[in-house]
Formats: sequence, C-alpha cells, structure tokens
Amino acid sequence: MKHNYDLTDPSPIPKKIQIEITTKCNMGCKNCDRSCGQAPTDEHMSLFQIKGFVKEALDNNFDFDRIDIMGGEPTLHPELFEIIEELKVLKNNIKNKKCTFRLSTNGVSGFTISVLNKLPSWIKIRNSNKKSGQLDFESYNLAPIDYNIDNAPCCNIPWRCGMGLSSYGFYPCGAGASLDRVFRFNIGTKNLISINSNSIQNQFNILCKYCGHSPTKIRQKIKNAILSKSWIEAYKKYNSGEIKAMELIY
Repeated sequence: MKHNYDLTDPSPIPKKIQIEITTKCNMGCKNCDRSCGQAPTDEHMSLFQIKGFVKEALDNNFDFDRIDIMGGEPTLHPELFEIIEELKVLKNNIKNKKCTFRLSTNGVSGFTISVLNKLPSWIKIRNSNKKSGQLDFESYNLAPIDYNIDNAPCCNIPWRCGMGLSSYGFYPCGAGASLDRVFRFNIGTKNLISINSNSIQNQFNILCKYCGHSPTKIRQKIKNAILSKSWIEAYKKYNSGEIKAMELIY
C-alpha cells in the first residue's frame, strides 16, 4: 500500500500522542471513530500502564510536541487526576517543557463539567460541546476492502493528530487503535522504542483497508449510521462477547 507521506523517518508521528485512557462514554454516537457508541465498553487504561509509558518516554529521552488525553469521555476515568499527576512528570522534564497537554471532552454532563473545573491550568481543554446521540461524523464504518479497494491509502490523521496509545499498544492514529479494539488484530506496538517505519507501515497495511477515513471514493460526511459488511460482522462479534483477548502494554 502506498501513501503520500514519507515514513523513512517516522519521528513526526511519535511527536504527538493521543492517549485513549478510557473507552467509556456518556454519549451513544453511532458514527464515533472510537466505536464508543457502536461497541460500548467500560475499559480503562490502568494507572500502571500510564506509568509505564511515562517511564519509557523518560528512560529513552523521547520528546513530544503534544499529548492529548482522550476517550471515550476521559472525565469518566476513575483515576483521571492520578493520570494527570503522572503526565506532569513529562511536563516537568526539560525535554518536554514546550509540550502542550490537552484533554478532549464532549462537555455533556454536569459531572463532566465539574471535573473539567478541577483540572490544572496547564491542561488545555478541547470541549466539542456535542449533543447526545450526535451522528454528524465521517463515514468511519465503511471499509474500503468491502468495496473491492484492496490498496487503501492512509489519510493525514496520523500526521495531523498524532499516534494513538491504548491499553493494547501504540498505533498510527487513535482511530486505528479503536479499530484494533473491535477487530482484534492484536497489532499494537507494545513499546515506544519498537516504533519504526516498518512497524507503522505494517499497521497501515492492515488498518487502512477497514477504515472509512482512508481517502478513497467511499469516504463521505454522513448524518446516518452506515456500516459496511466487515464492520457489521466485527461489531456483532464484539458486542456478543465473541472476541479474543489481546496483549496489553506494560
């Protein structure tokens, strides 16, 4: 699979990290590219995993431009403030002085607003102010492979938004992390030092052919929940519990 970005040096991607600390959400958006509405779960990244990420980043002198705290709805994580304290260690590291830390929220509930009001000032808040059940998204659940597109290219999300980190590893993007959670390919890279052009390309080769963000003729903005065959089957297995376990990080 070919794309329009140079992966000979993958460093532009690891410079930005979206950490999906929870897949629990207080909304049911049916086109969510984290599959929170389509494949709901209360899964959280553990504080132990966050500590592992911070330790590896410091031990290997990783530098970041931006770290996003994501969900689901991140304010629903029961140890959110403990996670923020761990990330503060990175913030205070001399190599990460200019790193921006953000938390993305839907801002829906009174509980969420109360949590947001307690966040330290160095955490920037990205509040989408969504409405419950919102359907206005890109067609994430249309798999190019279901439309005889075997060579689906990657989009610009990895470079624009950064890599995704979930309980199951590092991925080229957050949407890719969600896709692996549902399809159970178990292709998350388990540590930062193993990320390279080959590992990223191998993930692209699997993920993009199932992702509606891939810039093909089927990508579109939609207000209705539209799923292609592969996604229908994957969600059916996931929601019925017919899923295999995957290896966790750290």
